[in-house]
Amino acid sequence: MKLLFVQKVKGLAGSEKYFLNLFPGLLSKGHEVEFVVLFEKIHLSDIASFTKELQKLGVRTHLINTTGYFSLTTLNGLRKTISNSNPDIVHSHLIHADFYCSLVKMLFQSKLVLVSTKHGYDESFMQKFGLEKEKPVKSLYYLIARFSEKWINRSFAVSMGLRDLFVRYGIAKSGRIDTIFHGIKIEGSLPLISERKEKKLNLLILGRLFDLKGHEFALGACYRLKQNKVNFELNIAGSGEHLNYLQELTKELGLSGQVNFMGYVDNPNSIIANSDVVLVPSKSEGFGLVAIEAFAFKKPVICFDVAALNEVVINEFNGFVIPPFDVELFAEKLQVFYNEPQKRIEFGNNAYDTLKDKFSIDKMVDTTLEFYSKCLPDTEEETHIGLFCISLQGGG
Repeated sequence: MKLLFVQKVKGLAGSEKYFLNLFPGLLSKGHEVEFVVLFEKIHLSDIASFTKELQKLGVRTHLINTTGYFSLTTLNGLRKTISNSNPDIVHSHLIHADFYCSLVKMLFQSKLVLVSTKHGYDESFMQKFGLEKEKPVKSLYYLIARFSEKWINRSFAVSMGLRDLFVRYGIAKSGRIDTIFHGIKIEGSLPLISERKEKKLNLLILGRLFDLKGHEFALGACYRLKQNKVNFELNIAGSGEHLNYLQELTKELGLSGQVNFMGYVDNPNSIIANSDVVLVPSKSEGFGLVAIEAFAFKKPVICFDVAALNEVVINEFNGFVIPPFDVELFAEKLQVFYNEPQKRIEFGNNAYDTLKDKFSIDKMVDTTLEFYSKCLPDTEEETHIGLFCISLQGGG
């Protein structure tokens, strides 16, 4: 099977990590994978690390420059690439790729087998409402999503909460959108962390520094830990537009000695391994990849009871799920981990078991291939399937 993936790319983040986890499994099973990177010139240097990883895997990569909401040059370039590649399936990711691929199908290739993955929704919408709002805001994003879905054969979302949103808003029909969770590689052995001489709680937050991630809630909880004389350190790994705001808030709360802003961390494995608890204080998440990355290192997670983190973290089993956005209770549960180190170990082991049972790469690859098989035209004899994936950088 030949698969062509399409996405707009700004750098190496959540959806790009998804591809790097998925592609080795597809390739090992004999499928051919190509990737169309839609990019803006200002991000050309930022996408280099991602394209290098694709090249290491042996994935043929096509770069197509794009500008603004729509470009005829981009559309024509994509049309030619799809025609020359002649994939069995075109698999688009994020709203820009969905839109351009739908236009190619509508205008030029009506028989194109087009599928889509929903990694999230409009960022500005999610910052205000999360995934819980009953009725949609009829924005440009919403209108493009509805148009695109009419030309997509079948879609899947990376969480049930996200799938429910697309169905509830009338973007996708219930019978034409599935749910396939992310999966990540389970290492053969975990790094051994030496016992610390002092009683100290090492906390970690991973992710972009912007409003949706809720860093201020974690800082508020840490302020309460300091008041209660808890010995702790919070490492914040990531970059983004909220850096100055969060640094100022840290100073105002008197936490400069306990909070460390690490900037962007290319490979976070070592800092996850050296943490005791991973905090994911987001207001909403399309999935919650950071949580299962923590599970891979037997780390419990504390989050709020919001979609789709509440599909990953199980309260009192592999972490704590706090009512939104109860900072006092968040701090109390952090103190439980401080006072009861054995509970961290128990929850961490449970987290690792959750990862193996529900979020392994093998399960993600097998489920994805089953999804593809439902989308292909019925054939009496085995065919060679080629996947073409287009990624457009942007929300949703």
